[in-house]
Amino acid sequence: MTRLFVFFSSIALCVTCSAHDTWLVPSSYSAKPGETITFDLTSGMEFPKLDAAIKSERVHQARFRLGTEEGELKDFNPAEHALRLERAFAKDGTATLWLQLKAKDIELSDEDVAHYLEEIRAPEEVQRKWAEQKGQTKWKELYTKCAKTFVAVGNSAADRSWAEPVGLLLELVPLTDPAALRVGQPAKFKLLRNAKSLPATAVALHVEGDSGPRYQSTDAEGVVTFPLEMEGPSMLATVHLTPPAAGKPWESEFSTVTFEVKAK
Repeated sequence: MTRLFVFFSSIALCVTCSAHDTWLVPSSYSAKPGETITFDLTSGMEFPKLDAAIKSERVHQARFRLGTEEGELKDFNPAEHALRLERAFAKDGTATLWLQLKAKDIELSDEDVAHYLEEIRAPEEVQRKWAEQKGQTKWKELYTKCAKTFVAVGNSAADRSWAEPVGLLLELVPLTDPAALRVGQPAKFKLLRNAKSLPATAVALHVEGDSGPRYQSTDAEGVVTFPLEMEGPSMLATVHLTPPAAGKPWESEFSTVTFEVKAK
C-alpha cells in the first residue's frame, strides 16, 4: 500500500509520483481529561513520518466519538506536512476520530498498474479483469481515502465505544481494545465495506522502525489477526478495488487505522 505508483495532476503539469497511504496520528495515544492533543492528517510512504499535507477542501467528513458523545471535527489548520487539528476531551473514555476524503480520479500507465496491484496484494479476480483490459484501454480510477485513530482519555477501560463501527466506506474496526495492545499479544480487527464484512482482503501492518510492512488477509468473517512483535506507533492499511462497468472507471477505497503498541 505504501509504494503505489500513480499519475496525479499538478499545477500546469501532469507528473508521475507515488500514491501514498493517508493516515491520522495524534501527538499522544493517551491523554488526561481536558488535555489538548494535536492530530495530523498526512499522506506519505514512511509511516509515521509526516510527508504531504492534505488540503482542507478534500475532507468530506471528519468526526469524533467518546462514549455516547459524537460530534464534528472542525478548525483544521494547514501545516507544512500535514493538515492539523487540536482537540481536548473533557471526560474519561476512548476517543475515536475518523475522516473520509472526497473521491478523486487518477489515470495510470500499464507499468504503474503492475506496481500498484503488486503492492496492494490485489486478488486474482482484479488481476484477471485488468489482464482482459490491458492494451485496450487505460486504467482510470476513482479513489476514496478513509482514516481513523484512537486516544485513551483518562481511565478509558469502561468505554467500549471503540468496538462500534463509525460508518466509513471501508473501515477497520478493532476487536481488541486499541488502548491495551501489547507486544506478544495478537491484534484483531474486522474489515467492513459498506458495513458488511469483507473477506479475503490483504491488510498491511506498519510499525515505526520496522524494515517494512507485514501482510495478512482477512478470514471468511472479515477478521484480520496480527501478532504484535514490536512496540511503537502502528498502522493497518488496506485497499479495496472494484472492476469497472462498461465505460466507467475502476473504483477504490483506501483505509487506515493508527494505534500504539506498548511493551509487555
